[in-house]
Amino acid sequence: MPKRVNIKSISILNFPESNSSGNSWDGSLQGSYPDVYFKIKDINANILYTHPSNLRFENLRKSALPKTWSSSTSFASFNNLEQGFSVTLYDFESLRSDEFMGGVQTNTTFKSLVADGDLPKETTISFGEYSFKVGLEWVF
Repeated sequence: MPKRVNIKSISILNFPESNSSGNSWDGSLQGSYPDVYFKIKDINANILYTHPSNLRFENLRKSALPKTWSSSTSFASFNNLEQGFSVTLYDFESLRSDEFMGGVQTNTTFKSLVADGDLPKETTISFGEYSFKVGLEWVF
């Protein structure tokens, strides 16, 4: 039984190219597509990791997916395999506050993976138009 799981990579598989109002994420001065970075939060919405916005994907389009961020150590570690987490995307805005785009929250991913007896190197989480592949490292 693993003692901990580390998130080693985040791949964007799908996201909406327009916001909930049907408008482009960015105004015409910044391009039409979002400049994307991510955050990992625990089930209580505490931020565990914020990817540096200067390492964002600029003007990201669905046609360029998948796009992957990787870590040589880990983005986040979980000692409690029953703890949930979320991956959320943000659109970097140079002139105003960054815009929350949306994401996926999961409550049982690690626990269910261990229960299946399979410790995969990645898992896919999805909700609505958002889908991510999460790279995992199991520590014994």
